[in-house]
Amino acid sequence: MNHFLDTAWNEKACIRWLSLTGSESLTVANHMNYFSPHLVRVNSHPLVASKGLYLVRAMQRRQLYRYLAATEAIEIEMVNPALQFVMASEIAPRFVLDAYKVYTDEGFHALMCMDLRKNISNNEMPYLLRYKSFALSETLALTRKSNDDDANLILLVIACVNETMIASSLSQATDSSVFPALRELVMAHAKDEAVHNIYFTNLMVDFFPRLSVREQNLIAELTPDIFNSLHLSDIAGVERDLRAEGFSDSEIDSIIGETFDVEVDHDGMTRVCHSSMRMLNKCGLFDIKNAKSGFVENGLGYLFQ
Repeated sequence: MNHFLDTAWNEKACIRWLSLTGSESLTVANHMNYFSPHLVRVNSHPLVASKGLYLVRAMQRRQLYRYLAATEAIEIEMVNPALQFVMASEIAPRFVLDAYKVYTDEGFHALMCMDLRKNISNNEMPYLLRYKSFALSETLALTRKSNDDDANLILLVIACVNETMIASSLSQATDSSVFPALRELVMAHAKDEAVHNIYFTNLMVDFFPRLSVREQNLIAELTPDIFNSLHLSDIAGVERDLRAEGFSDSEIDSIIGETFDVEVDHDGMTRVCHSSMRMLNKCGLFDIKNAKSGFVENGLGYLFQ
């Protein structure tokens, strides 16, 4: 049996070496950011920037909470249920033991997110409970497009795609302008996700060729929707944050309309999807008739360049 995590997991998984948030790393000095500035898109809008540094930092802080709560939801409601399917079925027997390890990692990532936002919230901020973003809701809705057996398979493919995308938020691990606790959390998460990328790639390459023709066609048809759904902008969350900071409805409409020109973040997708596309090519999905044209028809032809 080939368990590729065996040799490294006991030492390298962040749950084995990372303590939860320490008091020193919780300190956010006045010169530090709560979230990398380039990731808080609305702060570049004149209506936001004109209100000064205090408001800009407040919007960073709200995005931090939303990011932490949304990350928790992804781990608990998307990835770990998919791993439970691997554990409880015959879809990929060689990958079951490692599924338990990745499941443990993802649970710890959710705990890190809960721990950090609890420790810095002073109970005055939203998203103390996990937050299902519009992207996550729409992505999970894809599992309801078929029967229960297919739903588990679709969820597993969703997890494989999601876990092979390199999230732009992980760049904060090396952003010295961000306060230490977030950098520590992101660095730990990024190290685990580098291993998970390999796991989920190998997993899909293993099970996809063994699916029935009907199942392969179903997945090929849905995969462009998975890509687009995972990259839906969280406009409702941004609106909520702006309203909480006192912006009027008309101001919010202007900020949102001029910041998010498209519903799907195609620019972001270009940056993060290379590993996912390699995985789909390697597992044979693009050998299926109409699989490539389905991407093109859904506005994703640029991913083949």
